Amino acid sequence: MDKHPGGDWLREAEALVGLGRLDWGYADLYLRNAERALRHVLTEEDFRALESRHNAVPRMVEDARRAVQRGAWQEAEQLAEDALRSQRALQGEGRLLAAGAAVYGARSLSPEPAALAVAGAVSFSVSGLRSCVRELTSLLRGLAQSDGGSRSFYERRAQHFERLEFDAEEVATAGSDPAELREAALTAADAGNLQEMIRLARRAGMTGRDSSGRARAPRPSSGWVEFLGYAFPPDAVGRAAKLGLESVAVPVRPELNAYLSCACADRPTLPAAPLDAGHREPEQCTCGHACPPGVSSSLKSSLDALMVHPFVTSGGTRYLPWFGAETVLVETFREEDSEPVTGLLEKLGIPRRRGLPRLRIEDALLRHGRALCEELGVDPADYRLVCIPFDVYMRIAGDFGWGRREQWTHFDGYQVTRELHLQALVGGDVRFGGADDLCGVARHYDSDRITARFALVRRKRFEAREQQP
Repeated sequence: MDKHPGGDWLREAEALVGLGRLDWGYADLYLRNAERALRHVLTEEDFRALESRHNAVPRMVEDARRAVQRGAWQEAEQLAEDALRSQRALQGEGRLLAAGAAVYGARSLSPEPAALAVAGAVSFSVSGLRSCVRELTSLLRGLAQSDGGSRSFYERRAQHFERLEFDAEEVATAGSDPAELREAALTAADAGNLQEMIRLARRAGMTGRDSSGRARAPRPSSGWVEFLGYAFPPDAVGRAAKLGLESVAVPVRPELNAYLSCACADRPTLPAAPLDAGHREPEQCTCGHACPPGVSSSLKSSLDALMVHPFVTSGGTRYLPWFGAETVLVETFREEDSEPVTGLLEKLGIPRRRGLPRLRIEDALLRHGRALCEELGVDPADYRLVCIPFDVYMRIAGDFGWGRREQWTHFDGYQVTRELHLQALVGGDVRFGGADDLCGVARHYDSDRITARFALVRRKRFEAREQQP
């Protein structure tokens, strides 16, 4: 017997979808649980049928309009009546349609301003942040009570948000000129773009009405950080090898940790222009501390960008790399291979490596990553499949001959633009620094110059930081 009436199952699915948008580091797990709940009231087959009926209404209206233009009034009347009946039949199905689209449609990470602030990447009103964290905690506590199978997971996430601290600032750094926001919102209204209006209204709320700040998780203890260097379970390593993943110990670069631990890193500012092929130089660190000797100019440029501008990981945290000891499972194929095929691609439902836009990759990872972890015998709440992170690629590239070709590799994470959009991280092009190269592209960019390489990492790596002196 179901534990919930139908409405409760829908509310649970909606809550989980909302959590995935704000606590996006665990979006894959939330969406999987949302799918499990939604199936009680709307299967994927039912959703496709509902979606088809919904999409048919505008076509019917257009057909009726064309009939009017031809003077076929009887046909126009019949088409309009059919459209009206369909429209009325769909009334009240909006929530189901929205939940179905989030669960059964393409899955991607949502750059909600509040989520970026919780990640520590941009500023937000402190009162808004506290309200958001209270909402997240309340949702998680409620789900812990209703879903015994995932209770411990929800409790751990609730405890995480309860431990968050807030760095207050005098003025918000994530807003824009109010006149510019107003003009952009009016343009969106004229175009009927309601989602853009909502996004701009949220940005306007970040522009100084209230003291602003960003969330900051307590820094982990050194013993906890050392856990990242532990070997993977032998059984998992053996299963992963059949899919093309190899266990690799990533070397330590303590001098890079020291360089990134300066005070400038605590107040990242949104860039005037995104880091892309045409604009590769970040603003400079203002404290003037020297970069370690032996660091190439291209790597320094990448580190400076990560230090002074906001980047976020797919784990929902600020991306300020930690160059400590770590063990990862990674695809180690040669970059010379034109289209290396591994069992991993089949598991992800991806037809090829080259020319995939990040949005397609996000959908595959959010949809299939959890099942892959379970197949390897590791806990999906502790491990995650991702595009190889820049700091991992850079440190092991020499061992595998990477970074010597005129091509980019998808890296985990994103740069946050001034408009609060996400630029997908890529790099490794020999023309721009090889293994030290870090760049950004639009999430829909699908050039054959980009290839995908995946790694299985511990989720805790996204929270690792160098200890402050």
